[in-house]
Amino acid sequence: MGHLTITETIGTAIEVQTNVTKLTIQDYSLPAATYYDEIYTSGSLVTPRKKTNFGSGFTVADDPTNEWTNIVATGGTSSGSGGVGANMIFNGGFPVSQRGTTFTAASTPANSDDTVLLDHWVLLSDGNDIVDVSQSTEAPAGFSHSIKLEVETANKQFGLCQFLENVDTAAIISGSASLSFYARMGASDDNTHSLKAVAIAWDGTADALTSDVVDTWDPEPTLVANWTAENTAASNTLTDLWQKFTIENIAIDTADAKNVGVFIFCDQVDGAIDDVIYITGVKLEKGTACTDFVARPYAEELKLCQRYFEVMGGALYAIYVAYYQAASAGIATTCYLKVTKFKTPVITIKGTWSFANCTGLGAYGANVNSFALAATATNSASTVIATDSADDLVWIEAEF
Repeated sequence: MGHLTITETIGTAIEVQTNVTKLTIQDYSLPAATYYDEIYTSGSLVTPRKKTNFGSGFTVADDPTNEWTNIVATGGTSSGSGGVGANMIFNGGFPVSQRGTTFTAASTPANSDDTVLLDHWVLLSDGNDIVDVSQSTEAPAGFSHSIKLEVETANKQFGLCQFLENVDTAAIISGSASLSFYARMGASDDNTHSLKAVAIAWDGTADALTSDVVDTWDPEPTLVANWTAENTAASNTLTDLWQKFTIENIAIDTADAKNVGVFIFCDQVDGAIDDVIYITGVKLEKGTACTDFVARPYAEELKLCQRYFEVMGGALYAIYVAYYQAASAGIATTCYLKVTKFKTPVITIKGTWSFANCTGLGAYGANVNSFALAATATNSASTVIATDSADDLVWIEAEF
């Protein structure tokens, strides 16, 4: 199947003639954009079957002769010049949550300031237990998930932050970027009804950034040393309906910038307990204009997130090691990681596991691709290390 790509300029009409069909895009006044039409045939020079998806605001009318397809604007908006831009944010629609789906003061990890909860997103707050965080299926059309932030301590500010690796920022440093996201509040009478968003640049050592970017919160967050806001944050007023917010043509011009991040925060100090904010569809892209958010396949999004965090175990015999070893001798096995990690990970063993004739389970020799699980035999016999429940896990963490 071939693709016909047509770039339209304001005030012009484009006509394409092939041996299969003729396609005309009529005049209309919208920003320049790229559209796609897929034309299928069941044989040579027969009536074409057309499959057209130009987004909302466009209608398609077939001429009775089946020679023309007219795409007519009916007041819609284009997705931006040059088609859809690549999203530099990971897990922008929040489908991945390997650590769990609900985080409170009693969970592990807890809803504390400067803590990664939903994958690759850092919760920042003016203290601990300011908001409960959860993965939600409340989402606008075309999205599967959002992040839910529910106020637990009144009159405090909070936000979310994500950072890009130095290697991934070259496309926008000394250039322009655009930021967009979707948000709503839980109910029309919630006090927490405004968000601000900034792109931030780090000019310290590459990839050795400070994740707790806020120095002081009230009345407006100020940033710690080496972080600079690249745009002036404006209030985005929320309602109980989903809205898309855009910040376009942000100059990433901090001298000697090494990393870039996104910081979305509540700029109010009158939030009431149980107020709720939902956020999804966060997108940072190169260029002067925002384009549509296009979700990655879940498997791809998970793999991107696993560069920074991965879980092993969690089921009966998900990890199983058996040796015949003399008493007091060491037993070990190498565990290979699914994705090369961003940095040498911290390995945490969770749960009670199942042991036979051995003790002292630990993780050793961690590197970006593997680590070793090891224990010490207690008898000259068959020794076994195994997970036997959902709570028996290995957490491999390599966040900023």
